[in-house]
Amino acid sequence: LIANFSLSLSILKVVDFSFRDSKNGIRFFNAFFYNLLHYDEDDTKTVMKIFSRLANSKDFHSISDGILLFFHHHLSLEHEDEERTLKLRKRANKVKRMLQLLASKVEKK
Repeated sequence: LIANFSLSLSILKVVDFSFRDSKNGIRFFNAFFYNLLHYDEDDTKTVMKIFSRLANSKDFHSISDGILLFFHHHLSLEHEDEERTLKLRKRANKVKRMLQLLASKVEKK
């Protein structure tokens, strides 16, 4: 639903991404973000658009901070295929940079 733009990532505003004691939560969101970053493997623009839609949310900062926290502490993009792992890491880094850039622009408004 998120990849098809039926739902926005802003639905994640209720999630505490620190997952102090929840291995199931970490596993779930690892699979979620892995698949989201892997979506439309040949077109990075779609994935970037999915994350950029967060900028329109009134809860942008808390959601993007949570996603960045999860990416930093918990996201595992390891795959048997090294090329795929490298591609996913590059895409995750692009998303991180974009969220940070959007955060600086949203603050200025």
